[in-house]
Amino acid sequence: MGLVVIPCAAAIESPDFYIFHLYRFHQALCYGLSYMMTIVIAGHVSGGQCNPSVTICCFIFGLFRIFDVLFYILAQLIGAIFGALVLKIMLPAKIRGNGPALCTPWIPPRSSIIRCLIAELLGTTFFLFVCCAMWDYRNRKWQETAPIKLGLTICGLVLAFGGYSKAHFNPARSMGPAIVNGEMIYLWVYLVPQILAGIAVPIVYRLVFDGMDFERPVLDSYETNDDI
Repeated sequence: MGLVVIPCAAAIESPDFYIFHLYRFHQALCYGLSYMMTIVIAGHVSGGQCNPSVTICCFIFGLFRIFDVLFYILAQLIGAIFGALVLKIMLPAKIRGNGPALCTPWIPPRSSIIRCLIAELLGTTFFLFVCCAMWDYRNRKWQETAPIKLGLTICGLVLAFGGYSKAHFNPARSMGPAIVNGEMIYLWVYLVPQILAGIAVPIVYRLVFDGMDFERPVLDSYETNDDI
């Protein structure tokens, strides 16, 4: 919910929030801080799971059972839909009626479908590589700064790719506003690269950094890890 409401609400005050890249630093800061806040609030309960791509990555990485994946993704989608509803209520009527609804998946000005696809694929991939590195058993002692690392990673990725896509990197973040506002024409442009990255990144990480040794535990116990 927070990853929909906070970054999107931050755009309401801008005179032309549809031109995303004009306020990219503003958006990057809000998106990164909201991610940090979410992990701090829920990290000790659920591992801060708020992104289906991360959850899929966890499953392939060997941290989750299939039931965990289904439960988390359902909760993430419900939260995103609820957040989009809250945002729609908050949004001034004069803004609601002008162009695409705020935070729905669409192609920014001077971008294209192929650029958006590549931006979402690269952004989600880089973010998931950071997640995989933090789950690695060799980084066990560096977990206390996880919210800061992930938040700053999001900030950097939004700054880098926000002009080419809307820098979602999160299927729930894309689907919630799309479902609430009924604007799904470009939803596939976001979901396809996000899900592909969630499947490919853990396999590549284990192949490159751990020799595909899936028998080796990544963490001693994921349930006791507070900050991922």
